[in-house]
Amino acid sequence: MTLDDLSGVDTVTNAPTSGQALLYNGTNWVPGSELSTSRITGVKQNFNGELDIYLGHASYTPVHRILFRHRLNIVQVWGLDSKAQFINTNYYGIEIDGTVTKVRGAAGQGIITTNLGAQSDDRLKFSETSMTYDRATSLLGLVPILEYEKVLTLMTAEEEATFESGGDGFASRKAADPDADLTLLNPLHEAGTIAQRLQGTDAEFMVTAGNDKAASCVKYDQLTCINTRVLQGLLDKVDALTARVAALEG
Repeated sequence: MTLDDLSGVDTVTNAPTSGQALLYNGTNWVPGSELSTSRITGVKQNFNGELDIYLGHASYTPVHRILFRHRLNIVQVWGLDSKAQFINTNYYGIEIDGTVTKVRGAAGQGIITTNLGAQSDDRLKFSETSMTYDRATSLLGLVPILEYEKVLTLMTAEEEATFESGGDGFASRKAADPDADLTLLNPLHEAGTIAQRLQGTDAEFMVTAGNDKAASCVKYDQLTCINTRVLQGLLDKVDALTARVAALEG
């Protein structure tokens, strides 16, 4: 007995080749490719090598579309809708919503500032009050500006102590994983402030607190606004002194 003896099976008219399987064409079982974009609902391969995947329930309108493209030696993944999420099971990752790009992490959610600028729409804000010069200088005085060496991986207390003494605090990590990304382990020289030193002060609103898995962050964009207000106050003082000098000289 052979396959052709089974009802509706035809491997004589079109002999199968290596890797093919029997597929039902509506009348008979015939050899064909087991997986192809034409046999998967919602998947289409374009003439230029792009792969479209359409997602969604039949009752949803519109159906979402993801485009996989390989062009100029770059693999691109396009979400052809205004909103897309690239997150893991912990909801950590990136969310794109219109012109806003957000990053989700263990410490919470933040907005990635791009050349579009940070969100500053009046429709997002309420209870606005003008910041006085005295308030701005008071907040600015609470922010210590330091120079330091910084790594991009959270250190243990022992690793930090080794770095402080002049050693390589991550030496054991590098030895355990020779293929580790050194850009995350090698220190860089920076200037800035320390989030923990602002906690418990009036400047605490400029801090996103971290935890055992996520670093604490400083909202430097807010610090920039406070610096701007201090500068405005100083310019007002310069104008006043200039006027007084002019009056005395006159």
